[in-house]
Amino acid sequence: MENPVNEAGGLLSVAIVTVVPRSPGGLKVLSPSPFVLKSYVMWRARKDGFTAPDIDTFVFDLGITTGEMIANLGTKHYDVVACSVYIWNCNDIIEFADNYKRQNPEVVIVFGGPQVSPVADEIIVDYPFVDIIPYVTAPGETIFYYLLRALAKRQPLSEVSNILYRSQNGTINKTGKNIEKIDISQLPSPFLDGTVHIEADQNYMAIIESSRGCPFGCAYCFWGSGDKGVEYFTDDRIIAEIAMIYSHPSVKHVFFTDSDFLLKVNRANQFIDTIMHYGGERVKTEVEIDARGINETKKDAVLKLMRLSNGYILFAVQTTTPEALKLIGKRAGPEVFRNRASLLRSWLPDVKIVVDVMLPLPGDTLSGYLETLDFVLNLEPVRMILNPVILLPGTAYYEQRDSMGLRYSGKPTNILIETPTFPKTDVETALQISIWFEVLTYYHPATAAFFYATCSRDGRRRIDRLRQWIDAIEGQLRLFSPYHDLVDRVTSSIKELNAVKGSVMRHAVSPRESTIIFETILALEGERYADLTGDLIVGKEIFRSLAASSEQPVDPYVSLRGETNAFKTDVSRIIPRFSFY
Repeated sequence: MENPVNEAGGLLSVAIVTVVPRSPGGLKVLSPSPFVLKSYVMWRARKDGFTAPDIDTFVFDLGITTGEMIANLGTKHYDVVACSVYIWNCNDIIEFADNYKRQNPEVVIVFGGPQVSPVADEIIVDYPFVDIIPYVTAPGETIFYYLLRALAKRQPLSEVSNILYRSQNGTINKTGKNIEKIDISQLPSPFLDGTVHIEADQNYMAIIESSRGCPFGCAYCFWGSGDKGVEYFTDDRIIAEIAMIYSHPSVKHVFFTDSDFLLKVNRANQFIDTIMHYGGERVKTEVEIDARGINETKKDAVLKLMRLSNGYILFAVQTTTPEALKLIGKRAGPEVFRNRASLLRSWLPDVKIVVDVMLPLPGDTLSGYLETLDFVLNLEPVRMILNPVILLPGTAYYEQRDSMGLRYSGKPTNILIETPTFPKTDVETALQISIWFEVLTYYHPATAAFFYATCSRDGRRRIDRLRQWIDAIEGQLRLFSPYHDLVDRVTSSIKELNAVKGSVMRHAVSPRESTIIFETILALEGERYADLTGDLIVGKEIFRSLAASSEQPVDPYVSLRGETNAFKTDVSRIIPRFSFY
């Protein structure tokens, strides 16, 4: 049909739906896409003298069931249900849309977002319950506005540019490409115009978009795949958003989406000063900084950032393997990260560095990946975060997947399973080592401190020492024995990847297993480094006591705050952190 909304008259009723993970701290995330779309449509409708649709926004937590999502939409009749689709929610959105369409056959289902628009021609064929998909991702606001206006006015969809749509007879039609340029400095703010409603009885992670685009163009990332460069919202708008968001007591965490927060350092300084004025000590602030841009001119901004609650610097190392770096594109080599870490620590010795790595990157090998982990260990980060390689539609990796010989999980998640140089068996080995890396250098602070202290005393390659620990501990605990199909499990979906990692890690920090971990490390290294074992010995006794207790606490750290005097130590250096993702 040319226009699926065929009722005469009446106000167009629209639901915008998305699903997002909660933050690592369990906060509800204010995913911006539904609010940005609604805010723009309402603003543009007023500007054009068009009667705006009735739009409701729904941001669901990852893990909600399809039935619960449908129930939350209630009995209200929606003409259009528009779904914002990303890698983390694609399976949930597909299941929801399919079931909702079965129960409401007349509803128009619209899919949009980076996980579907670059492959719109595939998605609309594979999922017959989807009626309309924009095949252009940006600017999404204008495409959505013109689509809703056409539906509301009962105009032919053939007059709406940049979309694929399904006709009444089942044929799929593609309209012409005509991208309307927008000046993002003129766009309304969903925070400032009241579109985002922050409830008093919830705790939130808010997301601030102060710029759009990325200048780096990595082969695995869709963000910088275009040719628009970086565009900026006005300073006044962002300062007003910071003031409003940081002043709200329900907001506990703020994430800035900028590809490099310090790309314009004077602008960033204004934002940091405003953050500090309106609650920077109370609200956790998270930004991304490109290591290549860290220099003396940005020292003051970096030092101020570190004053913010839980501030840290993210190093997106990804790999140190030359061939893998070449295939990624514009990536910094290991020397850049080493030099920047040294510079940061000369300014601030206790700076928190978090490192991202990716597995399995095209061009990488198991030996190359272990070299990357050794490099990361020498940076002595507070945490290493493992990211799977996902073939995101519209990226160079996705376009070249067949010619590169990549084997992946298949639509819609496209998580990489193996490459010609990184076979599945090696990926499994690397995955197990990486998870243990996180356990021993982050989730168990006492083992991390002991590891780095011992490394400073001999010339052994750090990854070899860590693997010796892992082999000895895993030989006793066998935490991965339930997962004979580990790689297949974790590449089936992002949700399953996190579920498996979370399950393994929870076992690794439980009292019994923690006792064994501490005992094993002491048996391996205790005699040689007896002067460094204080926290390990105390920790072993704490965990042994907990393991023997008939009432084990859910979170040992919470229950042991009162034990500090008894054990004459700082318990925070011993008990694991509990922020699984």
